[in-house]
Amino acid sequence: MKKIVTAVLTAVLTLAFGVSVFAADGNSNTSFKIEYDTSTAMHYIPAEIAKQENADGRFLIYCMNNRLAWPHTTTAHPTIPNYSEGYLTEKDFESTSKYNEFMSRLQTILYAGYPYNGFGLYQIVDNPKEISEAEFNELLVAPEDVRSDFKDILGDTQFTYSDYTNNNTENLNKLSQFYSKVLMMSFTSEKTTSGLSYQDISSLPFYKAAFCMVSASSSQTPIQLYAQNYPDSYYVTKSQAYEATQAAVWRLMTEYSIPNNNITDTSDYYKNNPLAKVLYDVSDANDEILRSEPSSDKVSISGDTTLTYDKSEKKWVSGELSVTEPDNYHGIYTLSVTGDGVQVETASGGTTVKAGETFRLVSDKQTTGKVTATADSMVWLKSMKMYSPIDSEEFQHMVGVVIGTKTISTAKAFNSTAKPEESTTTDPKDPENNKPTDPSKPTTENSSNSTTKTTSKPTTQTAPAQQKIEGKSMTAVLTGDDSNWTKYADWLVLAALVGTAAVVIKKKIQA
Repeated sequence: MKKIVTAVLTAVLTLAFGVSVFAADGNSNTSFKIEYDTSTAMHYIPAEIAKQENADGRFLIYCMNNRLAWPHTTTAHPTIPNYSEGYLTEKDFESTSKYNEFMSRLQTILYAGYPYNGFGLYQIVDNPKEISEAEFNELLVAPEDVRSDFKDILGDTQFTYSDYTNNNTENLNKLSQFYSKVLMMSFTSEKTTSGLSYQDISSLPFYKAAFCMVSASSSQTPIQLYAQNYPDSYYVTKSQAYEATQAAVWRLMTEYSIPNNNITDTSDYYKNNPLAKVLYDVSDANDEILRSEPSSDKVSISGDTTLTYDKSEKKWVSGELSVTEPDNYHGIYTLSVTGDGVQVETASGGTTVKAGETFRLVSDKQTTGKVTATADSMVWLKSMKMYSPIDSEEFQHMVGVVIGTKTISTAKAFNSTAKPEESTTTDPKDPENNKPTDPSKPTTENSSNSTTKTTSKPTTQTAPAQQKIEGKSMTAVLTGDDSNWTKYADWLVLAALVGTAAVVIKKKIQA
């Protein structure tokens, strides 16, 4: 009967949470040595076991008891026991609901944490994100209660980053004395005059900056130390993401009274890594986990992909576009385009977006093409596994999630409209020769020019030369000006008199 009950419980938990539960006596499954990567300080299940578990890639696991020994060789523990699957069961909790709640939250932390980043809560960078010198100087401003509590050490000294660069030994010694005295408080549970404990002071930016100032060296500056020890909550290195996940796991263990754990929200290991709190806080979002293989058919690009000419930008621009996906996909999509001269513009200036983040297409010419959004290695949860040391109570139990990965993508075609015609009074068929003629100015065009324009740019309208002759007085034909012919009257009268005189003279000579 006991075996039947165990089998039923196992089936129920596997269906509900993807959790496999076995006894930790090593008799029900294969035993193995846990692998340790010395370059990353991370633990893995052997490849052959990971393959049996249907895991994609390396199967990373986390420690479940921070007060027990690591499952890799150290001076204190040169021999490591084999491990087998199994650890916590319902009997380890005060109720079934608490057990289910714990399993759900643990599963969520591992899914959201390193390396899977199932909710897209952080971004891996090669180097820790560093703050500026001005920002570091702000951290070095001691709060008034701290300055008052340690007045014999700090006095009224204004500390700056230049104390390190200029090797100001007087100020550096003050920071060193302050740091040492606060550190001693962690062993004595002593409080300051104003009632501050070690936990209170060690959480302050001033304390963290002081630690970096006194611990820096010629090879590692205080700013570099600060970036390494007090990482950003979003831009983190692989190591920082791993440490954050481990801290969140241990805090959850302590909350549910799992033996040999004491990491709380006030522990330095937890509070100095903001991502740990992010992962811990999201542990209630179990229903956001993707539990089946993702499909490209369920994602799309929405928005107007027609590029129209924008006069202010002097470019062809699409409407606002975005990727649409199911609520539990949490993809990070890389955008790419095919099309001459087309570029993607995002709010961040990069080429990646999450669902709902807008982007647009921009081109310096009228063109057509296709925009594609691709999510590489989107993760989905298969199950969660726990492992225990065989015949040993000195070493930590281990836990990890079996993850599937798949690349999905979606694409959408785009086109562009023609550039609108500029507003003009000229004939679009003959813009050069259809300009309005100023009647107050004489034309200087000759017959050869008129002939050339007529033949190179055919038109059904009357030739320009003809327009300037027809309907005008002879004066205009002779002078090229029909605006006021009376101003030429005196000259015409004079010409007539000269002509008459010439006729009279000729007759007299003939006589």
